[in-house]
Amino acid sequence: MVGEAVRILGGVDDLFFCVGRSGRGKILTTTADELREYFDANVSSAVEITQAVADDVAAARGHLVYIGSLAGKLVTPFMGPYCVAKAALAAYVDAVRLEMTPRGGHVLLVSPGPIRRDDDDPRSAESADRYAADVSRAGLPAEALKPGGTRALTQLDPDRLAEQVLAACLRRRNELVVPRKASILAGLIEWFPEWGRRILARAVHR
Repeated sequence: MVGEAVRILGGVDDLFFCVGRSGRGKILTTTADELREYFDANVSSAVEITQAVADDVAAARGHLVYIGSLAGKLVTPFMGPYCVAKAALAAYVDAVRLEMTPRGGHVLLVSPGPIRRDDDDPRSAESADRYAADVSRAGLPAEALKPGGTRALTQLDPDRLAEQVLAACLRRRNELVVPRKASILAGLIEWFPEWGRRILARAVHR
């Protein structure tokens, strides 16, 4: 893909990495092979394409934007394998930033909650039961089907999120966490780990 962009357009100015795989499961019964599949989808693919575009993006003083997840910031029940992979992606993005910033490239990690699919999205019909097979196979309770694992989180407007991502690029911010309440909780966990995790535990078990 990158080769074709170079051939047709002469280079790559910006990369928006919007690839990933979610799921439901218990971390203590997730095998190494299953966890590796999460890493391949969420991390290995980012590594491969980042290395392919890094020189071009740096030369253009462009943007590397990675769509991560709140799951990479807030570990919630029945989402352990996905949380581990997205947390690894977040660490990878931090490492990329350290090397790209001195070269003029901007690196942004976006950590959103669940994103609403529009009615005309061919996959919208799958949204309600997309995790049904995971839940059945792992013997999880019905609430595991909810966005966020145990709680039905408000789904984000994709157009509004796109506007926020663009604004973050223009300001060359390092990170965008949405919704705002989640960013505050993620910050509490960073600064006050015990207190922040207690608040998170109460929130997910309401």
